[in-house]
Amino acid sequence: MPERESDQLLLDGVRSGSAEAFAALYERHREYVWRVAVRMTGDEHLALDVAQETFAWLLSRCRKRRLVLTARLTTFLYPVIRNIAITRRRQGAREVHGELPEVASPEPAHDTDLGRVLAGLPEHQREVLLLRFVEDMSLLEIAAALEIPTGTVKSRLHNALQRLREAPATRDLLD
Repeated sequence: MPERESDQLLLDGVRSGSAEAFAALYERHREYVWRVAVRMTGDEHLALDVAQETFAWLLSRCRKRRLVLTARLTTFLYPVIRNIAITRRRQGAREVHGELPEVASPEPAHDTDLGRVLAGLPEHQREVLLLRFVEDMSLLEIAAALEIPTGTVKSRLHNALQRLREAPATRDLLD
């Protein structure tokens, strides 16, 4: 059974009150939620909070109404993780500094040539590139997750790949 269909059955089970269905969804998607949360926050402890809040949100949403998946559940969860991570980073910045500074996105590891080149990409290009090649989302799924037109996804991906092709450190990786 395809993942989307089995996720839909599990979501329906959660709506009916099945703790086992929720546990199965959690087990299936916890690694994805954790990975995205770490990438969004740059902090493993904060990522744990974001992941917990994401699954609490999913449980609440399932209980309130029937969710019909038109794409993979990960496509549905991505903007939730992203928004919770942004909110949590802002809350943390207020607590530490007393005011809201400009929140920069965490940078990828710089210990490889690829990491340095990715860090040099604009955030919107890096995000589309990672969703496409790390999270293996289709262009339509990326557009849905980011709530942008498919054409915008295509242009951001094209521009990111072009920059990678032009960078001496990664030129050979893309041939």
